[in-house]
Amino acid sequence: MHIPVLLNEVVNILDIRKGQFVIDGTLGEGGHTLEIAKKIGKEGKMLVLDLEDEAIRAFKTKIAGKKDLPEIICENENFANIIETLEEKNFGQADRLLLDLGFSSNQIEERNKGFSFLRTEPLLMTYDANRKPVYEILREIREHDLEVILRDLSDERYARRIAHAIKEAGKKERILTTTDLVNVIEKAVPKNYERGRINPATRTFMALRMYANDELGS
Repeated sequence: MHIPVLLNEVVNILDIRKGQFVIDGTLGEGGHTLEIAKKIGKEGKMLVLDLEDEAIRAFKTKIAGKKDLPEIICENENFANIIETLEEKNFGQADRLLLDLGFSSNQIEERNKGFSFLRTEPLLMTYDANRKPVYEILREIREHDLEVILRDLSDERYARRIAHAIKEAGKKERILTTTDLVNVIEKAVPKNYERGRINPATRTFMALRMYANDELGS
């Protein structure tokens, strides 16, 4: 089970009190959410948002049958749409808002979505199942646009070479897995890439994840 860093400190800083209406805009593993729910009690209310269907389902299972919790409304939604969600549900103003913008190691290790280049997984990289997976993005995007994404989102110095290699490789065989992509990247960059300090795929994977999930837009 993932234990949120500084759990008690975060809850204390928010000064959670019984009966409050609290929004958790980034549910994740639900560690903060559950602790806050216990604090506000049955008299309170929570609105919980997360882009991942799996996170919502897992949290609903976690709280099923638990007593002394407030009304908890779970929405498969981006936290950027909090205002619209509040208006749609006619919830009124919240007392507290929590946004945990970190990237949980559990998301990398357990989702089988291609976030990690250390093992072979489908090249998805999306939190939300409704978003276009990276393997489709790589197939459809123009080489120049891909170069810009790699350079601007991760400062990849070999962005042009990697983008060209990806598009050329895609003409011969579809890039569908993390290993497919890693192999292309490793062939495109010098053997002494970053003097061995980081894996050659690190920056490309980060840039593609950010682009696929519109992380800057959120």
